[in-house]
Amino acid sequence: MVDFDSMLNTHNVLPRTELVEGPLSTVHWDTEGGGITIHQEVAALLEDKWQQWLDQSAFESGSALDEGTELNVSADEGFIKVVIHKARERDSSIVRAKKLAAWHTLRRLACEVCDFDFAKYYGQHGEKYIECHHRMPLRDVTDQKGQRTRLEDLALVCSNCHRMLHRGVWPSIDKLRSLIAERGSALTVNP
Repeated sequence: MVDFDSMLNTHNVLPRTELVEGPLSTVHWDTEGGGITIHQEVAALLEDKWQQWLDQSAFESGSALDEGTELNVSADEGFIKVVIHKARERDSSIVRAKKLAAWHTLRRLACEVCDFDFAKYYGQHGEKYIECHHRMPLRDVTDQKGQRTRLEDLALVCSNCHRMLHRGVWPSIDKLRSLIAERGSALTVNP
C-alpha cells in the first residue's frame, strides 16, 4: 500500500494571493470565461515556482529517512515513449568555438563561476570537457527567428554550477560567483 498524501502534498503549492497579485495577476484565471492564455514570461515564472515547491517538498517528505527507517523503493524505468514538444534550436558549433577559444587562450577549460577544472580533477578522462551556458536564457528570446549568439554570450561552467544556474530563479554568472565567495573557502572544489 502507498500513502500518496505522504508522497506529494499538493496543499499550498501556489497560494491564491500569488495569482491575483504581482506578475501572475496579468492572467485572467477564470477558466469558465473562455479559457486561459498564459504568456511565455508568466509560464516561466510558474515553472520556477513549481520547481521551488518540488525542491522544498522533496525534503519535507523525506522524514522517514530522518527516523533511520530503511526505505525499500524501486521504480520501473527504461520504457520507450514518444514525446513531442517545442524546443529552442541550439547550434553546437558556437559551443565548440567557445571551448576552442578558451583552450587556445588559457590552455585549460575551467568553470567561470567556481574555477573547477575537469582535467585537473579527473585527469585525462576530464581533459577538454566543460559545459556551456547561455548568459541570456534562450527561453527569453522573443523573436520567432531566434537570435544571433556570440562567444561572449556564452559561459563555460562545470556541471554543478550549470545546474545551479538553471535552478529556481536563474542567477547570473556573477551572482552565483558572489554566492560562492560569500561561503568562503569551505566550498573549495579543486583538490
